[in-house]
Amino acid sequence: MLNLPGPAGDPFAALAVAMEKHIGPEAAGFVNHVFTLHETTRIRELVVEAEFDEIEIDETIGTLSLPPPEKFLWQYIHSTPLAAIVSKIDEGVRSVLEREVLEVWNEFVEEGGGMSYRQRIVTVCARR
Repeated sequence: MLNLPGPAGDPFAALAVAMEKHIGPEAAGFVNHVFTLHETTRIRELVVEAEFDEIEIDETIGTLSLPPPEKFLWQYIHSTPLAAIVSKIDEGVRSVLEREVLEVWNEFVEEGGGMSYRQRIVTVCARR
């Protein structure tokens, strides 16, 4: 089973914009790339090419619940290849990046401090 998000929801689109602005296209490219495989026709082609059968593909819009913005930002960055890229920027740039991302992400904060937003998810089930 695969769960593929895409296209990027507003929180991640904002992160990509900030990464491009303050770090460069490589950082934005990673964020955007995570959300690129979401077209059901292309997904089906890839699963067939990989010789899977009984392919079922569903699209849903789900609510993603995430930690508070600041916590999630750094969890996300440090759990991806972005950690190496971000470690090379100085503290001032890091602070501006954080401020700009959190400015958008704060729109998604719910009671209790966590974030929540709606994201399209493609779910793929297949057998070999």
